[in-house]
Amino acid sequence: MMNFPDSVHSQKEWLRDFLALLYPGFASSAEEPKVSSDGSFSPAAAVPKSKEELASKIALFNPCELNALDFQKKITQANSETTMCVVREILSNEIPELTGIKGVVVSLTGSDGRTEKLSSESSNVELEIILDRKELLESGILEKFKQLVSSNSKHPNVFYPEIRVYSLDVDSLIHFNRNSDWTQKKNLLPFPTRALDGLYVIGDPETFHGFKKLLFSQIGNPSNQKPLEKFRNDRVRPTLNLLRALVKQLAEDKLTGCEAPVAAEPAPIATEAAVTAAAGAKDHAAEGEQEAQAMADIDIANGVLRYDGDRVKATKYPLLRPVQYQLAQHVIRLIKNKKIREDVFLQMPATIVERIEWLAQNKLINISSAQVQNVQKAYIISLAWCGIATKRFEVLHETQTQVPVKDLQIVVKAIAEFCLTESIFAPANPGKH
Repeated sequence: MMNFPDSVHSQKEWLRDFLALLYPGFASSAEEPKVSSDGSFSPAAAVPKSKEELASKIALFNPCELNALDFQKKITQANSETTMCVVREILSNEIPELTGIKGVVVSLTGSDGRTEKLSSESSNVELEIILDRKELLESGILEKFKQLVSSNSKHPNVFYPEIRVYSLDVDSLIHFNRNSDWTQKKNLLPFPTRALDGLYVIGDPETFHGFKKLLFSQIGNPSNQKPLEKFRNDRVRPTLNLLRALVKQLAEDKLTGCEAPVAAEPAPIATEAAVTAAAGAKDHAAEGEQEAQAMADIDIANGVLRYDGDRVKATKYPLLRPVQYQLAQHVIRLIKNKKIREDVFLQMPATIVERIEWLAQNKLINISSAQVQNVQKAYIISLAWCGIATKRFEVLHETQTQVPVKDLQIVVKAIAEFCLTESIFAPANPGKH
């Protein structure tokens, strides 16, 4: 397992403050949130500390001792008790027919769909509206959604204004599809992760089930391979190249003093030459841009994460995105190659941490239990670091967050070992799942 130094604060104390800062009202900062017998949380009644005090303190903690699955459960719970509850309440009040109408369902996507949003205040909620037939595109219910996300809504800054709308009888779930004005030309940019990460919120459950089944069918349809290839080339490869740029930082700075992740059967990270051949020979200008982007986000030699609220967002692009997109690309490949059944696909967990373990347990990735725990922990640490950097920028206007160099090296190596080792993504028992 990964070996991290002890943190300067207790996990219990910091996690309490971390949740209090990221999810106002979810957890008090003065005493531990109470956990009921069913595992749900209730906020403790106490006077909260100021955001400034919490943001200053939170940067001192090293999240490397967190248990990945336990932390993910707490973040999922926080998402459920903040984002999900707020969204359901707003939608049921503003569009009450959603609770009874057939053929209409609302889902979350992005970090909301993966239940790993780092703060209830950090970004607007991303909604998808799913209809079982195109006639509903002309119904009055869509006009209510348009009003809900408009600038003069009763709930400003809650929802992202670009709502995706899918009609299951005419639309491709592989593409972005309709924007907020769904009467105009569709957006045919391939982006299957939007539907892949869709999470049920409110509406007709049968329509949501049909949505996931149609996604499986469309990914497996040979006529859709061109847009899926474009997604791989335009999204997955550049993201993995950001990770490769971090690996290059490790090599160039000769940062060899850290302890690499220990796995039962460790697979080596591919050499730069092999990576280039497998990725398909990117031109030097593009590679230079990706290296510059990775350096802008993370400076490994000095243990610095940068966040500017725009394109520079600490671990989000060079560490979190590679895991998210590589898993999405792998699931797409499994469906295309008929190595996963529909009923198995429909059971896939929403969170990245649980999805990794689920794929391993179903022998859909070749990875040991030690490697599973390594990448889960590295992902959660990256998620926590991103949350810390985000809040320090939002509350204190700090653009740099210091983290232990040794821990940063270990996290980069663990994620690179997972994402850049091709043998991991060859199913152990093809055709049996």
